[in-house]
Amino acid sequence: MNVEEYIKNKLKKEKLHFTLIDPDSEIAKNSEALKSLKDINTDAILIGGSTQVRGEELDSLIKSIKKFTTVPVIIFPGGVGGISRYADAIFFMSLLNSRNPYFITKAQALGAFQVKLSRLETLPMGYLIIEPGETAGFIGEADLLLRRKPKIAAAYALAAQFMGM
Repeated sequence: MNVEEYIKNKLKKEKLHFTLIDPDSEIAKNSEALKSLKDINTDAILIGGSTQVRGEELDSLIKSIKKFTTVPVIIFPGGVGGISRYADAIFFMSLLNSRNPYFITKAQALGAFQVKLSRLETLPMGYLIIEPGETAGFIGEADLLLRRKPKIAAAYALAAQFMGM
């Protein structure tokens, strides 16, 4: 079963919990913390952040995580180089509320061949950043969506759905 089917099948029965690990964090460097992943009943592990961790460092982290858990490991890329063939899938995402076209389509075009060669399963995703935005909002040059205006976020979500994300 591929990762997308796994997610869809589980969603039919229950809510899901994904754990996000920033490769640049202290948790990612702590093998005892990684061992605890098997005990928290998460449905998938997301690897990513706003920093540019890549290559052997990213590969090593994913291999370490897979020693302790059997749930899918999905890359939540922080940039074009954040790809590892050791993951189970990658979010192929577009930051829909960015002011910079690079984050909407250009980064995806630049990384497309590398993703194809990696043979990772791609999970299309429309990514939205809500206020306050923090690091991801700053780096992604996001037009932050206001919490008090949920219909704007809903409109973006529908647009993403209609585009196949």
